[in-house]
Amino acid sequence: MATLRREADGGRWPNGEDRREALDQILSIPGWDALDLESDAPDLDALLAVVRHRGPDLRLVLSKHSFVAVEGAELAHQIMEVRNRAAELGAQVAKWAGFVMDLEDDGPELVRILSAWNDTALPAVFPMGLGAEPWRVACAVVCGGWGYGHDGTGAVAPGQLPWQALDALIGSVPGSDRWDREWFSGIVSATALALRDEVAA
Repeated sequence: MATLRREADGGRWPNGEDRREALDQILSIPGWDALDLESDAPDLDALLAVVRHRGPDLRLVLSKHSFVAVEGAELAHQIMEVRNRAAELGAQVAKWAGFVMDLEDDGPELVRILSAWNDTALPAVFPMGLGAEPWRVACAVVCGGWGYGHDGTGAVAPGQLPWQALDALIGSVPGSDRWDREWFSGIVSATALALRDEVAA
């Protein structure tokens, strides 16, 4: 998956610099399956024009990042906002990644939102913050397997799991079509065990 994320969105591309030529060069290289673009980027329309020319068959992942912790209604609003924008643009995936003020309070609602998702764009939701690991697993399972793991060589988002552990958890944790505290307790236990095994290895 290709991306040219701005510094404002947690990437390395300098804010304000034109990304069109770089994206055109990247997409001229065959083999890309998907492209991740920010839903609120000021140059989104220009980048989509490049995509239509260079990679019309690419899957589009439309993203929203929140580096300021959100809670309750604002959390739901941001997720719905990127979902609606993805539907409007015909994106295949609507992605939200951000800090959640209190996952104990807002995590169950997050799972409920994803369980009730009914749209052409698949959801991909990655909560960040202290203790976010089991919530990332829960969201990935409810989202049908969409999750980001790290390989230990670069920067790691708070709550991000090693990809081997995340892959094993997604493949072994049973799905759920609603919020269920007992189901989530099993995810907490499985995640703690997977992380302990990862450290031991």
